[in-house]
Amino acid sequence: MKKIFSFIAIALMALPMFAEDKVVTFGKDDFAGKGTANTGSEVVVTKDGVTFTCDKGYGDGTYGVRCYKGSTVTISAEENIKSIEFDFPTISGDLKNGGLDALIAVNAKEWKAETLPSQARMNSIVVTLGEGAIEPIQYDTITPERAKEIGAELADNATTEATYVVKGYVTYADEWNTQYANQKFYMASDAASDAKDNFCAYQTKIDQPGVKVGDLVTVKGRILKYVSGYGTTIEIKGGVCEILETTAIDNTTLQGKAVKRIIDGQVVIERNGIKYNALGALLAE
Repeated sequence: MKKIFSFIAIALMALPMFAEDKVVTFGKDDFAGKGTANTGSEVVVTKDGVTFTCDKGYGDGTYGVRCYKGSTVTISAEENIKSIEFDFPTISGDLKNGGLDALIAVNAKEWKAETLPSQARMNSIVVTLGEGAIEPIQYDTITPERAKEIGAELADNATTEATYVVKGYVTYADEWNTQYANQKFYMASDAASDAKDNFCAYQTKIDQPGVKVGDLVTVKGRILKYVSGYGTTIEIKGGVCEILETTAIDNTTLQGKAVKRIIDGQVVIERNGIKYNALGALLAE
């Protein structure tokens, strides 16, 4: 009997020991009174071996911490960070996430986001410590037309709970907004489409000079059904844009003298009295 007991004890000792994940949560009280309102200044909070740093932040004690546009956010720990989860508020249809995902897989002792394209309001930050990392979030990539279908099913001025990646061609674009460093443009699967009710990317976060007609892009965010006295628009407000392919208009060679101009937000090339769009397709008069 003694030999059997000894064998069992040795076998149990040989089994791998799995430590439970450690969770550290930062909330509004941790950031209260730190940083500077409107302009931001350095906010540093260390809690249970995890350090949060924002070089242009402000904690008002009510809504967590605000990391202003252009700031750098760093989260480091004494052990491996498995994941970071943010709670971002949505204000007037605009998700205040600074271009960050709500759930981030890390698998390192430090995570950093540099030069946020817009303000991020972090009501809470949950840092999970442990071995490895979680599976990164996979967002559905959909067409602008599918985005319009999803948005049409929403209640007026409601936003989807899920985040989507909308992929399509820019069919109309306002000039890049120098004051707010964003841009409004419309998208469709057909690059030549100029329908006025195409899917809208509103106040989209993108670096200067922004997108132009004919660019193939993605916009990531939550779909909003915006209803006003002017009608209904299906859009992503404050989404993050990535340019996949830029229009080749600047490399287009046309016979004869050609004039390039912007008409109603669309790039138009006119040669010998004939008008073409950015992709070289003939435009109807």
